[in-house]
Amino acid sequence: MYISVQKYLHVLHDHQVTAAGIGSLCKDKLVRMDDSVLTHCSKLECSLSRSEIAAAFACLQLPEHWRDILIHVGPVTFLKLWRRLESIRMERRLRIAVPKYTARYDEMSADEFEHWLDAQRLNVALFEIYVTVTAEEYRYIWRRLYQAAYTPERRMLRVYVPLYLTFNLHLRKVLAYTLIHAGMPLQKIPHQLVFWTRSTLSLSRLKVMEREWRKLQSEVTKGSVSDPFFLNEVRYNAGVSQTVVTGPSIRSESYES
Repeated sequence: MYISVQKYLHVLHDHQVTAAGIGSLCKDKLVRMDDSVLTHCSKLECSLSRSEIAAAFACLQLPEHWRDILIHVGPVTFLKLWRRLESIRMERRLRIAVPKYTARYDEMSADEFEHWLDAQRLNVALFEIYVTVTAEEYRYIWRRLYQAAYTPERRMLRVYVPLYLTFNLHLRKVLAYTLIHAGMPLQKIPHQLVFWTRSTLSLSRLKVMEREWRKLQSEVTKGSVSDPFFLNEVRYNAGVSQTVVTGPSIRSESYES
């Protein structure tokens, strides 16, 4: 619990947060997003810097295959991709139908795969991925989703997309801990949460979070918990994968999905 609280406290490191509230980020650090997906974006999300987005994802739980994709494409691209997929969600469960992936696609050169991909007719979800990432990133995502979905007895392979609301609620928690740490009275925090994240927390929940924060402060004072700012987990190298993907091997034989 203490380590989780620590990570929350250093997510908004580029914002000015005081007991009076939170200030907007400098314009030169803002991450430009596609206007077509900003309807799913709260004020806090739209004000995050690149390093803050990375820090936010570092303490957000995601299924393993989506975590691998996040690390491969980088946090900013992943956030754009997640927003685009959310824009086509028609019901609570958004599932991507994943076509079969064979060794043939791995054997293609980068140019060959890009030309082949440009000629394909993709389903709506895969098209949103296609327009957001590079061809090589698309190949990695397709392969990783296939590995996550594949089981020999399944003919239709599908992968669930996590609710984008998860990220907004996660940022709400980050902001609540950050304001508590800054010394804002608990009674004023709900208004700040509504303004920045479009949702709030009850006073009883905030009191529980405050107790957790006080326990953390006690541990830091004793020296049993170190400063989390230097934790490596908040750093991602955009576009570079450092993850070894495990799962079913890519088969060269024909398989009807």
